[in-house]
Amino acid sequence: MTIQITQEHNDYRLAGTLNCLDAATLPAKCSIYGGDRAESVYHPPATVPLVTFVLQKPAGYISDGVLYLLPQNVSEFVWVTGMPKWARFFDGDDVTVMDTHAGFGAGVWEVEIDKEILYAGGYAAMLITRIM
Repeated sequence: MTIQITQEHNDYRLAGTLNCLDAATLPAKCSIYGGDRAESVYHPPATVPLVTFVLQKPAGYISDGVLYLLPQNVSEFVWVTGMPKWARFFDGDDVTVMDTHAGFGAGVWEVEIDKEILYAGGYAAMLITRIM
């Protein structure tokens, strides 16, 4: 059996995630990785991030049961070449908040990136981030 929650409960859950991201003085950030996803949020990534996006403060907004997270800049510098596979979100104190899927184009990921392959020295854009 699965757990079912009301929309109101889900909105509170999403508000808690947003509050966690915004709890520190500095803005939250989202790092995009190309290697295998870390075993859990308590384990460090095996690779360095391809690109990191600093989020707005507040980091986003909730609409119709979805938390939308917003980068400060449309695009950011890519440090390492690779395919975006997953994302780690940090609060402004660099404490891990959550891991999600990331990828190019429409798909099952929460973080949509504008390119299938990110090339070091180029730029990448976070098109949309949806947490349900």
